[in-house]
Amino acid sequence: VGSSKHACPSCLSHLDMATTASGSPKTGCCVHLESSTWARERGDLYDFEADPSSEGSRISSQDFLVLDSAACVRNGANVQLLPRDQVHLSTTTGSEHLVSLVRKNDSLWIHQGADMVPGGLRPSLVVKDMPDGTHWLRGGETIRLGCARIRVRQVVTSGPALVRPSLKIDGEGPPCCANPESKEIMAGSACRICMLDGPNEDDPLIAPCACKGSVEYVHLACLREWIRVRRNLPPAGEASDGFAFYSLKCDLCKGPYASAVKYTSESPHKERYEPLADIPMVQPPFVVFEVPGRHHGGGGRRSHVLSLAGNTEKVLKLGRAHNCDLRIPDASISRWHASIRIDGAGKMVLEDHESKFGTLVEVQRPIAVDPKKALSLQVGRTVLRLTPADVPFPMTQESASAPTSAKSVGEAPPRRSCTVRGPNVQEL
Repeated sequence: VGSSKHACPSCLSHLDMATTASGSPKTGCCVHLESSTWARERGDLYDFEADPSSEGSRISSQDFLVLDSAACVRNGANVQLLPRDQVHLSTTTGSEHLVSLVRKNDSLWIHQGADMVPGGLRPSLVVKDMPDGTHWLRGGETIRLGCARIRVRQVVTSGPALVRPSLKIDGEGPPCCANPESKEIMAGSACRICMLDGPNEDDPLIAPCACKGSVEYVHLACLREWIRVRRNLPPAGEASDGFAFYSLKCDLCKGPYASAVKYTSESPHKERYEPLADIPMVQPPFVVFEVPGRHHGGGGRRSHVLSLAGNTEKVLKLGRAHNCDLRIPDASISRWHASIRIDGAGKMVLEDHESKFGTLVEVQRPIAVDPKKALSLQVGRTVLRLTPADVPFPMTQESASAPTSAKSVGEAPPRRSCTVRGPNVQEL
């Protein structure tokens, strides 16, 4: 990386505002931005283990000094800072809008490029550059392991002895009715699993799929036991230490099973619903992930419940190896890609395990740059490292308008080592 620093051209008119009456620079008003772009275009990935001797793994690095609001765009491997009003013009020439840097009073905020330009890339926080190299997991976030986008649906670190996880899966059919026909017809209908006629007390006959004829009806308890065995779940009433929950299809008609059972009564206000399949209870702490079905051969998303109960020093492994607690068979994911554990404060944290394509947390809202901490963002195949500068570098019109320092390597550019790493997303 070149040692000279250059400012965004849109900041030149604000240089006078960045100095005091005596002409000395004002402190805490600028940010040093270092961009690194991977030469290969492979699914918006960045190779953190790029081999500098390989032409296909070339990394292009550039340095900027940001004094005021600007837009960061990329054309090929060339990253530029432009005035925000020129972003729409740059995108028509093939440039991609990475992020916008917005000055609000004395603070500098990072906005997603998608907020300014439809279809723009969404930035993600680099976990290994966070404080202590960890990220505190919270429900509703989306993490990225290689090309896989995984939603954190629920995080439970404490509570009752047993908790029923909150799950949502795709591919289920509409609710079915309990004992949908008259008592006479139901009494003469047989369950296709146990072959006994008629419903039992608290165990109705249901038609959960599109099957007709003699295999149309099945006892709810019989079907729940069949689903439990197919999903390899513990018996009802017993605690589970983790499981995968996904939609199942009927082996006969190949149609989806209903999502719930509807119990009707003479009063419409007394109608109630029960889930078709029993969801096992889990002892905290545990986390629920939603993984797209394409990583498991198609179908809807799957819910994975991972438990850390019984051992506070236990570590959950995420990766594509067979011994991982959450296994995702994708070539962009390392064998042991990331880990989840409970830290000393009792929080569930995510950390990268020296993966090739990194562990990321997608940014959901604007981020304020902390004046005392560095921050790393990945946007597509570019990593942006923002380091607050206490005192702006002295600049002139000639130096500010000069081309930005860049180095495309056949040899690896020296990486800037930051003793203070980026803020955790929960602190923003």
